[in-house]
Amino acid sequence: SAASIAIACFEDNEITRYKSPLKIAEYLAAGKAMVASDVGEVREMTGGAAVLVKPGDVEGLADGIRKVLASPELKAQLEENARRQSTEYTWDRSAEKLFAIYKKVT
Repeated sequence: SAASIAIACFEDNEITRYKSPLKIAEYLAAGKAMVASDVGEVREMTGGAAVLVKPGDVEGLADGIRKVLASPELKAQLEENARRQSTEYTWDRSAEKLFAIYKKVT
């Protein structure tokens, strides 16, 4: 919670393309502005709470961090988006989604 922004770096591989990273949900719950790799479900999960960068792009990552730190307005907007988006990634909401899928396929 002491961090100014949260960083979520991921490689582009079969694991990261097909999973929902728990750290994103945790950063959302903490209301943190993020800089994250644009891979897999990260774009959907962050829902406007992150500056997204190409996986493996070190300069892009550094630029994203500088961009957020240089703009209090952007940081505040990302934090607001994180708090709003965090309601989609609770255990109750995940259970609702899972039950809805089970109901649909059975």
